[in-house]
Amino acid sequence: MSGSDSHSGPVSETFQTGALLAGGLDQGTEPVDELVAHLNVAVTACSIYPATHPKAAQAVSDLQQMLARYIASEARGGAGVGFNLLVVDAELAIDGKPWRRSQVLCANLLRALEHHSVQRLTAQPGIDASEITDAIVALATETSPVSTPSLEIGKLELLEEGDGDPTVGRFSLENRIDALRHSWDEFVTGAQPSYKRLAGVTRSLLDTTGQTSQQELINPQLLTDGDRLWRHSMGVALSASALASSLGIHGDVLIEITVGALLHDIGLMEPHEHAGQGLWSEWEERTAVHPLSGAGQLALAKDVPALVLLIVYQHHRHHDGSGFPASQAQLNLGSAIVAVADAWQVLFNVAGTMPHAVRWRFAQEQLAEMAGSVLHPDLVALFLQMIQSRPQSRSD
Repeated sequence: MSGSDSHSGPVSETFQTGALLAGGLDQGTEPVDELVAHLNVAVTACSIYPATHPKAAQAVSDLQQMLARYIASEARGGAGVGFNLLVVDAELAIDGKPWRRSQVLCANLLRALEHHSVQRLTAQPGIDASEITDAIVALATETSPVSTPSLEIGKLELLEEGDGDPTVGRFSLENRIDALRHSWDEFVTGAQPSYKRLAGVTRSLLDTTGQTSQQELINPQLLTDGDRLWRHSMGVALSASALASSLGIHGDVLIEITVGALLHDIGLMEPHEHAGQGLWSEWEERTAVHPLSGAGQLALAKDVPALVLLIVYQHHRHHDGSGFPASQAQLNLGSAIVAVADAWQVLFNVAGTMPHAVRWRFAQEQLAEMAGSVLHPDLVALFLQMIQSRPQSRSD
């Protein structure tokens, strides 16, 4: 193999497709065995060769075809059933059943999954080729694999005894937030400006938040990792999703409101002509223009829904038409929801180092004073109902 063909990754094995597939298969091979073998081959190939190399491309193409056949198999219930792979104690479980065949069929796959601390892969019907390619290349290299609309990738939190089959498992809120943090960072830095990917990971997060109390979701101290802008953006997204859900909003609209909240301050990341001069006027100017500049950035990205753009543009417009950009036009409901969530997070944190209970009460009082002028009064009233019973803080 020439030096130009080599490709660094967690798997370093001689690549021979036939040997890898035939090494553990026999006449009694089931479709699931072939699928695992193809997963193993694809990861191996992409670990050795660049994704564009003919051998890597062929291995991934073969996997895509095998996965499509497996998902559509009538024996499994038809095209409505997806594919679920779990890693439990260094062994695989496929669709809820232990898979115990030759380790030759999955050694490199297991090695790659362990390298990235991935314990679950769930592919849904309709998964497209790019989602599969991105996931395999990430597993085979040093890139962090992330979930997409039709493919969930993450850690497994086993159910407690008596809660059901432990191989079914579930993702924790922490896992989902961590995955979304990677997608958000890729999006706002331009490394992977894919709305489809960001929305898919957001959908997975919302599937988990449905099992989490509203008080926990709106707690500004829920997030401890990442820089200040990430913690604020994620806090606003969680608070906005909780408020929107309490209004009965669901589905794609809930996802778009949540993503709009997550990206509402993206304009603050734009370079500024006065940046670095340390002027108060610089911050005031940047704050005033960031809704417009943020919406402008998103307008250049592919497939960003109009509601997300509107939320980013309007999140500092007040209920009475003042704020920025000022307008007497009726404020979109999604924007009004994010405005309440944004104010809540800012008010709590502006209280600085005061005890948690004091900051919680201060934010409630200030939020109530903003109702009717800055914020929509009905949304503030509903939000205050949600936070009447505050969560306990470790610092209390």
